[in-house]
Amino acid sequence: MQVAIAGGGISGLAVAWHLRRLGIDVTLFEAGARVGGKIRSERVSGFLCEWGPAGFSSDDPAIAMVLSGTGLDGRRMAARGARRRGVFAAGRVETVPQSASALLGFRLLSTREKLRAMADLLRPPRPLGDRVSAGETLASFGMRHLGRGGAEKLLYPALPGVYAHDPEKTEAAAAFPWLVELARAQGSILRSAPELLRRADAGLASFPDGMQELPAALAESLGAAVHREAPLRRIVAKPDGFTISVGGADGESAEEARADVVVLAVPAGAAAELAGPVDEIAGRALAAIPYVPVTLAFLDLPAERAGGAPHEAGGEGRDGPDSSGLPAAGSERRLPGEPGTFSGHGYYSPPGAGRLAGAIYASSLFSGRAPEGRQLVTTRFGGACRREDAALPDEELLRRSAEELSEVAGRQVGARLVRAVRHEQALPQYTAGHASRVAAIDAAEARRPGLFVIGNAVRGLGVADCMKQARSTAERVARFVNAER
Repeated sequence: MQVAIAGGGISGLAVAWHLRRLGIDVTLFEAGARVGGKIRSERVSGFLCEWGPAGFSSDDPAIAMVLSGTGLDGRRMAARGARRRGVFAAGRVETVPQSASALLGFRLLSTREKLRAMADLLRPPRPLGDRVSAGETLASFGMRHLGRGGAEKLLYPALPGVYAHDPEKTEAAAAFPWLVELARAQGSILRSAPELLRRADAGLASFPDGMQELPAALAESLGAAVHREAPLRRIVAKPDGFTISVGGADGESAEEARADVVVLAVPAGAAAELAGPVDEIAGRALAAIPYVPVTLAFLDLPAERAGGAPHEAGGEGRDGPDSSGLPAAGSERRLPGEPGTFSGHGYYSPPGAGRLAGAIYASSLFSGRAPEGRQLVTTRFGGACRREDAALPDEELLRRSAEELSEVAGRQVGARLVRAVRHEQALPQYTAGHASRVAAIDAAEARRPGLFVIGNAVRGLGVADCMKQARSTAERVARFVNAER
């Protein structure tokens, strides 16, 4: 049996690795010169810039199996202060309360908003099998439990990846099924706040040389089965399987091969073009999944010493004058009670608040992300609610970042732009009707036996979600292959 996998991102690599583990030979075709998809780690002037996710949830068994099998388990680095997530509003960042009692001292909600949020504690658990209404948005779900203020300043900041989504259009159950189930079982989101934050963190981890170590290790274990610069151009259904065309320019001079199974692990648009001629229903469903642009700005800031003074005073950066145009940082101070201004996970900006979609305190989360005496902060632009910001020029990215981080710190910070990374199609959106689209895509396995579609466009936005999906898909492929032998 010939199994062909299109796409060398984390989903394609992981499903190939699991199939190998199950004793099934695979051939993986990657269009580009490198593997990993959006996962890419780049060293620039001593800073480690993550083009994609900054970490992964290492508590999931699907991840643990791969780490053990690839020898990466010993290289796993646990994040520091990952549960300390902030929210930006009213010109400052506050840490999201981790319990109902801590909510009382939360300064970003009015007394009325706190009372509305705390009313959620009165909600009883719902019976097993009771689900939210089909298509309920994240905004509706959050406001039903916590009110608008509570949803924006308590719930959204605790959810991974929500900065790129529009809560008013995102299907709650599709994007965060674990959250919906937690709310059903506990009745109250507020009552389950510790578990919500634990689940959102879920053992956040990375590696000394960045997230790229994960796809690199998977590709190394697959060896010659991975074909780079070999795009899968076309799939033709045959009575006994498929004919695939690989390589060539626009399908010209492409090599043809036979495959019994084709696994599509590419972005939704590319998957739609490949799947459409084979299964029109799945092709239409995939084509209807939208993406949003995101730009990441990697900023070099002076590290802080105990007491809040910067590691370096003055306006000189590592490679020359401070590009922000801000005053020298000799009078920098640390906010009262803070272990460090830019410590913890980072912060989220609700729609309409602030100049950024949020920030990650990269060198606070993981060691080895910045040179001695410096710190790395990654600011985010774009997403569904701030789409036009993703196209801002580098100078404006730096200006807005420096201004907002100065506001967060309560002092002028000298920031230098290390790198800007732009993704025109960064993240798929689970908008209204996503569950129905996924059902149509899944049903293609029955309509067209041997065709499988996986990836974060279908279900699960995080690395752990993709790994879990890859494992279950590999098991289904294995059952199909063994039945056909």
